[in-house]
Amino acid sequence: MTSSIPNLDVLNAAADDLRQQLNAGTITSVDIVKTYLSHIQKHKKARGQCNTVRFTAPTSEILAQAATLDTERSQGKLRGPIHGAPILLKDCIATSPDLGMPTTLGSRALLTSRPYGNSDVVKHLLSTGLIITVTPSAVAGLYTLKLTPGSISLREVFALTRCFDTVRAMGKSARDVAMDSVEDVDVEDIAVGFVDIETWRLPKDVQGQDPEYFAQTEDEYNTAKETLRKHGIKVKDVYITLLEKYMVGDGNAGDAMNDIVGHQSKKGFDDYLATLQYPEVRTPEDINKYNDAHSDAKFTLVGQEPAIHAS
Repeated sequence: MTSSIPNLDVLNAAADDLRQQLNAGTITSVDIVKTYLSHIQKHKKARGQCNTVRFTAPTSEILAQAATLDTERSQGKLRGPIHGAPILLKDCIATSPDLGMPTTLGSRALLTSRPYGNSDVVKHLLSTGLIITVTPSAVAGLYTLKLTPGSISLREVFALTRCFDTVRAMGKSARDVAMDSVEDVDVEDIAVGFVDIETWRLPKDVQGQDPEYFAQTEDEYNTAKETLRKHGIKVKDVYITLLEKYMVGDGNAGDAMNDIVGHQSKKGFDDYLATLQYPEVRTPEDINKYNDAHSDAKFTLVGQEPAIHAS
């Protein structure tokens, strides 16, 4: 399969770029899907171990979906702001077997298991006209907005701990993140809290040596608050006491968070595994045993540890 959009920079094109070209009629969803699938296959073959995109749905089905969305666009029926654009979905968010992609959490132990259906997040994305592929790895160098844990449905989404985990959109620009929202949000329902910047600055070892660091970050922080207010978003100053002030002994916030994750992670695995059909594994202990017995067959990405080795 070869690219039919030779001038499309697949590495740098943002979702908003695709939206503008789709609206202008200079490209189609079928064109975009063919281009990205070609790019994925090219790098899988060239690099062998390059497994950033682990699964895609069957090509014929993806192209049929794209063609349907193109037809809807030609009829003036747009489901969402980036109707007809492809999107990557992390491999911990359940997709129905009908989509032709397993949900494995990055472990071959779950390759033959099947969710009973799409997670609420996937249902919403499909309803807005997006075309889904799956990736198990983290993606760096992108914009994102972490929503409050509990504000988005995690039904049939693997969450290691519900205290911290949530679903978020990632994009190449802030506008992409806004358009890729994992749930419909009314501006009137949004309130954004800003903590005290002096209390919650980045640790000194990651601040860098820029002498303008403090003035620049404070100015950008205040600009963000004013911009949100101008667009009708409720902005509130939030005062949160550092966790260390409540701790006894030599512990720190990082240690406390690790303790919470350690105590809640088994339940996170148990809850997710209970939602699957035909799993070869039923517990975190089963996953460990499977991985140990099939160490040469784990989904191990280059330069990374196996995605699952539960404790």
